[in-house]
Amino acid sequence: MTTGSRIFRNFAALSVGQVVSMTCSLIVAVILARVLGPASYGILGFGAALLSYLGLVVNMGLDVHGVRVISHDPEQTGALVGFVLIFRVIISAALFAILLGGLDYINQPEMVKIVVLIQGCGLFFVALNLDFVFQAMQQMKVMAARQIAASLMALIAVFILITSPADLYKAAGIPAAVNMVTAVVVLIIFLNSSGVRIEIRRGFSMARDLLKSSVPVALMAALNTIYVSLDIVILQFMRPQDEVGLYVVASRVLALAVVPAGILHSVFLPALSSVFDDDERRYGIARKYARTIILLGAAVGVGGTILAVPVVDVLFGEAFAGAGISSIILMVSAGMVYLTLAYGTPLLGWRRDRAYFKVLVVGAALNVVLNFALIPFYGIEGAAVATLITQSTVCLSLLLIVRSAFAINFSDLVLKSIGLAILCGMPTYFVPQIYDLPTLVDLTLSAVTFGSLFCLLAVRLQFVTVTEIKGLFS
Repeated sequence: MTTGSRIFRNFAALSVGQVVSMTCSLIVAVILARVLGPASYGILGFGAALLSYLGLVVNMGLDVHGVRVISHDPEQTGALVGFVLIFRVIISAALFAILLGGLDYINQPEMVKIVVLIQGCGLFFVALNLDFVFQAMQQMKVMAARQIAASLMALIAVFILITSPADLYKAAGIPAAVNMVTAVVVLIIFLNSSGVRIEIRRGFSMARDLLKSSVPVALMAALNTIYVSLDIVILQFMRPQDEVGLYVVASRVLALAVVPAGILHSVFLPALSSVFDDDERRYGIARKYARTIILLGAAVGVGGTILAVPVVDVLFGEAFAGAGISSIILMVSAGMVYLTLAYGTPLLGWRRDRAYFKVLVVGAALNVVLNFALIPFYGIEGAAVATLITQSTVCLSLLLIVRSAFAINFSDLVLKSIGLAILCGMPTYFVPQIYDLPTLVDLTLSAVTFGSLFCLLAVRLQFVTVTEIKGLFS
């Protein structure tokens, strides 16, 4: 199978998985938000944000580094998996024990502490999750199947079990339970069908080199998480509980908007990693990746900005109407995420971790300062602005680094894509203003109008041709 057809099949598999997962996650979020209300939903969001940092410690960057190692040298798979599993299980158990003993020292209500503890069981899912192995082997169907199974199980459980605000604890436990079940199933599949022999002793003999290479990746992930979710943590301690719930909803909309970016990152990272020492091939793959993610990012950024308020109104109802402005700001940030990954993924694939790390240090520090400066006075809108400024700074920095280190410039793609999105966004925004339509009709009309215009003009103006679409992954 050629590299192009493999990328296309992996993209298709992950796309199906992500579409199902995204749809189920959206329905789950809507049910939880409407049933629990802003205050309780905010508690769930706070716990998830707090646990994301502990999950990074368990993971220790071994997934990203594992993709690079296995995709470049498959013979290392057995030793790497053996070390990763045992190491992460030990770390997750230690962190859960620390969490159990440390919650008494957190200045939060007892309900919040119990939710965080329940969600903490999800650390063991992080420990046993082998998605990165199948990603490295470019067998994305297994990843997609696990995502679909977990999302469907979660949806069914939420639909059956969550009926009133009193079900907060059940809502906290469902994700941890379904993720753990699917992780164990995937682990069993790997052990029985991959043909890879787990080599624990050789794995631990590689421990020093593995950790030396993966810790910088873990630090980058931690820094990235700081400017993705630190705002929710700070809001929990500085603002009323209802505001936290509003911002969690806005963040959920942002998370859904960047799902396609995550798919493209996952699919292209092993392909970019496999040619990191081949100057000619790596430029071609990087250009194809940039063409795809930048064009899509422009559509998400501009279209999402127009649709943010009606999306929140239709999905989450009047109780969350206060999340509208922050959602608009975060959708601009969503567009910046796509552009950031256009430059960031090649840096990761080509093992320029140090440069990426420095950029994320600056971004994390800037985000901390901005959140503490803006949240006390401007609440959730201040948190959203802090995210946008940080994301823009990181994006510009990576652009300059990639341009300098590899003489790669995607400016033409960026300008064309943004211009096209704005052109399509103008009628999408102004036409519905003429008519007094119900919110759901307004949202549907705007989404269809923007999507149709964007696809049509992208082909007609030859931003992308039909031939290029067919040959994009070849």
